[in-house]
Amino acid sequence: MKFPRPNAYNGRKANQAWTGEVRFAKQAEVNAETSNQLAISPATLAATLTTLLQTGSSTLVGGTKAIAVATIGANDLVFVTRSDLNASPDLGMLTVAVAAGVGFTVTSRTILGVQVATDVSKFNYFIISM
Repeated sequence: MKFPRPNAYNGRKANQAWTGEVRFAKQAEVNAETSNQLAISPATLAATLTTLLQTGSSTLVGGTKAIAVATIGANDLVFVTRSDLNASPDLGMLTVAVAAGVGFTVTSRTILGVQVATDVSKFNYFIISM
């Protein structure tokens, strides 16, 4: 054994630029993004991605749908895509309005910005926490 007490090694720290000692990040460090000099295990990364990437699906009612997400931030990104026409007589462009700490609203609109009240299509969404 090169070092009798591996935790006593005071050599260079490792990162993507050079080799050396490596310490795995704790879940709290990964969530807080406190250091870029730590390795992240696949299990820790998976748990963090579950927090950072939220997904779901819903259906428009009268051309709009509010989704409650208490953890959403003002700078979070929400992506929506229509998954089923659901026999909608008219379709509009899906737009998203975020309300930090509350959630977001998906609305079907014409190119002039008018809500398409007859759009009852289904959609999928994912949120990237920034």
